[in-house]
Amino acid sequence: MKKFLKNHNFITWFSCAVLLLIMATLCIPDKVVTREQRELALQKICLDRLKKLAVICRNYANANGGNFPADAIGQNTTEMLMKNRFLTEQETDLVLCPSTQKYFPASTCHFIPGVTTSMSKKMPCVIEKITNHDRMLGVIHVDGSVSQYKHNFQNYQSLFPLLSRDLPEAEKQLLKTHLKRLDIPR
Repeated sequence: MKKFLKNHNFITWFSCAVLLLIMATLCIPDKVVTREQRELALQKICLDRLKKLAVICRNYANANGGNFPADAIGQNTTEMLMKNRFLTEQETDLVLCPSTQKYFPASTCHFIPGVTTSMSKKMPCVIEKITNHDRMLGVIHVDGSVSQYKHNFQNYQSLFPLLSRDLPEAEKQLLKTHLKRLDIPR
């Protein structure tokens, strides 16, 4: 009788283990998303938003004598674009990075002052905040194209060599001044 009970206990424990294994397999999601995969997906969404914002910036420049929208002291560029009907309420998320909008609901882009359509086609007119993504920066250029740059920098001035390639000296100076201004704590 004792031998039967020992075998019975083994069968019970074995059955429980198999049942738990089956239940665990059913509970595991089909696709476990890693932090890196999530960030890549958010970067793609951000890039799509920047492309739509690039069209809005070009439309603004065409309607304002070639001048792109710009950050100014005491002026919210997003509100100015909405006031002038270039950006609707539904489009306000275009100036927000999906990686950071939960924590920083204000604009996550910098609109560079003094940029016009007559400048070099690769002159940046909008730069994402450096903290939006892990070592990735989105930029809208004067020609309406959007680029993403890999970087390992902690401040905006360090981005200058990356963003100023093939720009004329006057445009380099404007960009350098703006990047320096972005590094000043507010």
